[in-house]
Amino acid sequence: MQRFPEDDLAAFRKAEEQELNKVGWVDRTAGIARIPIEDAMWAIVSHGLPNWGQPAPAAGADCGLVEAEIPRAPQAARCRTAPAQGGRP
Repeated sequence: MQRFPEDDLAAFRKAEEQELNKVGWVDRTAGIARIPIEDAMWAIVSHGLPNWGQPAPAAGADCGLVEAEIPRAPQAARCRTAPAQGGRP
């Protein structure tokens, strides 16, 4: 039994909203990243669905991917200012 269901629901929705708007790596070695849902929808509309039959980008190519697909992400800014070392900051 919940004592304050409205507060619990508000906290749950806030946590969900934060999760939907995070940028970061889920599994960097596998090339799986999390981007805000608005950016993901924009990427699908702009570029279509990815071709899952293509090989994964080489390790170190992550800066190019981040800059191209989600240029407003904090990681993209770090990639632009990073010294040339395989594309990583």
